[in-house]
Amino acid sequence: DGIESTSEDAMDAMDPRAERQLLRLGNTGKVAKDAEKAKDALSKKILKQMIWWKAAPDDMKRTPEDVQRNVTVADVWTLEGEHIPSYMVRGGFLSHVEEYQDAMADILSVASAKQKHDQLSEIQETL
Repeated sequence: DGIESTSEDAMDAMDPRAERQLLRLGNTGKVAKDAEKAKDALSKKILKQMIWWKAAPDDMKRTPEDVQRNVTVADVWTLEGEHIPSYMVRGGFLSHVEEYQDAMADILSVASAKQKHDQLSEIQETL
């Protein structure tokens, strides 16, 4: 009874100019750990925060449930540039499933990691 890469792990994103949009984290699969921990981790990371998202390529095959519920499969980032699907996989909350390739996810995740590394280096130099 874990979170699957369907509506159970869909998250809500609201654009004030549009109707409610359900997003499913792209390239993710079943929960690798406890479903409640996965939901809590996702909530702590993005709840009440603005996010960036980019829909998966149009040629990606959506599940029948995604189509029925009008769920958009997407890559999602925090405003700081952290790639949420990668975060959930790294934390062991979701498994990785190669549904499609998106270079943008890799580019933004690397940029975010480099920025964090640079900030840490500045702090260490200051100390």
